[in-house]
Amino acid sequence: NMHSYRRPSGSISEQKFIERYIETIPNIKKDSFGNYFIRIGTDPVIFTAHTDTVHDKPGFQGVKMIGDNLMLRDTSDKGSCLGADCGAGIFLILKMVEAKKSGLYCFFRAEEIGGLGSDHFVKNYPLLLKDYKFVISLDRKGTNSVITHQGYRTCSDIFADSLCQELGSNWIKDPSGLFTDS
Repeated sequence: NMHSYRRPSGSISEQKFIERYIETIPNIKKDSFGNYFIRIGTDPVIFTAHTDTVHDKPGFQGVKMIGDNLMLRDTSDKGSCLGADCGAGIFLILKMVEAKKSGLYCFFRAEEIGGLGSDHFVKNYPLLLKDYKFVISLDRKGTNSVITHQGYRTCSDIFADSLCQELGSNWIKDPSGLFTDS
């Protein structure tokens, strides 16, 4: 259902998605830009996902499951995309919050139009961020990449190797990242 929302930045469907899935989190906070965040425990890690998609128009789209783990959008819907960027990341964060895994969880606005939400958050809440050592953005096309570069190095090979090992044997270091909120 999450992937059925077309969520261009600032659209009514993005807002409806946020109201349904994010604003319902107990104790969630909202900053002046419209980003949402919640801290659980004290681990020095930030997990991020963004609320907008690259859709060219708001509303809803058809999606369907093929088997147990493959989802496709309605291909007759021109100018559309699945919306797994970053709906899958939001889903994962919601499950981590529900399980009370320690970390700072951030849902950023306007990533698809230049990372405006995360930029606002970093500039306006430096004291909130000072004790964190890692940022993991759950924003990736594939299902087994640990991004080490986004045009420049974003994490060490030591960290990437450690994260790959923790996640499981099919995870790999991937230098092909382009841009996300981290």
